[in-house]
Amino acid sequence: MSLELVFAAGVALVSGFFTRLSGWDALSERYGAVERLEGKMLSKQTVQVGAVRWRSCVTVGIGPEGLYLELPSRRTLLARLGLFRTKPMLVPWAEFRPPEQATLFQLGAMKLSIGNPVVGDVVVYRTLFEQMQHYLPGP
Repeated sequence: MSLELVFAAGVALVSGFFTRLSGWDALSERYGAVERLEGKMLSKQTVQVGAVRWRSCVTVGIGPEGLYLELPSRRTLLARLGLFRTKPMLVPWAEFRPPEQATLFQLGAMKLSIGNPVVGDVVVYRTLFEQMQHYLPGP
């Protein structure tokens, strides 16, 4: 077995562990997106899902339909080989609970809990939150 294949399998194993640990898998099962959002797309965003911080690697979409989140694995060699695949998600705005103050890498952020009962949560920097704030349901 080549060193590259062993490395790829190791990366896939660790990445799969983090998607389960964060709750990404549970959220994408419930809110799986079939297509990319047709709204505003922002690449290389830092987002915390559950306990895992995805640093500068999440594509975030903001549109009337909801909040779209995608990890880059859809387009990587690992995904094409079937070693690491995550489903993107599109969470309708009505599924979000009222936001709470939070921190992300010691900077101001907002925590958004999803579902009723809560299925998971997402923490975003304030600058990203301000772009989606007008879509969120009122208090």
